[in-house]
Amino acid sequence: MQAIGTMSPGDLVSVFTPDDSHFEITRLAVQHGLHVIVTKPIVQKLAHHLELLALAQEKNVLVQVEVHKRFDPI
Repeated sequence: MQAIGTMSPGDLVSVFTPDDSHFEITRLAVQHGLHVIVTKPIVQKLAHHLELLALAQEKNVLVQVEVHKRFDPI
């Protein structure tokens, strides 16, 4: 999370960490004005989802789920 402090507003953060850390990292990035792409699930609680939605709208940044397995052969 120290890397977030070195980034500039409008930069993109890609979160590929254990599920239980997604909310904390994503919230910090959004608070710094960074766009975020997060591997699914973005968060584990509806309240966290709603908080990120409101914060992203306030900071005018995008938060998107990334499904990296979509291109894997079945």
